[in-house]
Amino acid sequence: MSTVGFPIAARFAHPGNGYKGDQDQAARHLTPGRVYMVHRLDVGFSSSTLYLDGPGLSGIGFNTVLFEAAEAPNDWDDDEDPAELAAEAKLNAEYMAEDEGYCAVCGANLACFTGYDGWQHFRGPHKLVTGAEHRELFTPDDGHGAVVAWRQPGDAQDQAAEAAARVLAENTGGNVPVCSMCGGLLVLGGERWNHWRTGVDAGHRPVLTWRRGL
Repeated sequence: MSTVGFPIAARFAHPGNGYKGDQDQAARHLTPGRVYMVHRLDVGFSSSTLYLDGPGLSGIGFNTVLFEAAEAPNDWDDDEDPAELAAEAKLNAEYMAEDEGYCAVCGANLACFTGYDGWQHFRGPHKLVTGAEHRELFTPDDGHGAVVAWRQPGDAQDQAAEAAARVLAENTGGNVPVCSMCGGLLVLGGERWNHWRTGVDAGHRPVLTWRRGL
């Protein structure tokens, strides 16, 4: 039995294949003839879906009948053009900086998924980078519909950090752990304190102090 290692390359070669909804979605996001890198493949009973890397493609699935196998761009020529690498890096940076949809009612992430109508609540990251990320669609307990709003990448982590700090403050007499050097929130990982957002890459080791409230 053979296995497929991701990412793999696929060319958008058949824009007329599939259902009209498949064709329309691909026409909005893809360029005919272009080769895309695939980081995930979902195999279904009646159709299969590819998830692609690239700006504006986060969370969007495309029917496999629209594609054909292709060589990855880096396989074409071992002499990589620095200008092309710079352009690719710029696209990746723009992709990572794109605003992310969330629900204004509950704060959960929102995105559109193939096979579902409209915006859906989901758990997991917006940006798909390694192909190993996991997403899970869910229905809010109170059944409310998606109310779409937008936030910058990282804002959700800030909101989660604040929520965690509130819980911690409630259990420590109103005090929260912060770094005396930068004022950032700290979390306990194993036996040591780490910066919430930057972990061990903050540029300095956390110096624990306690601050009253948030």
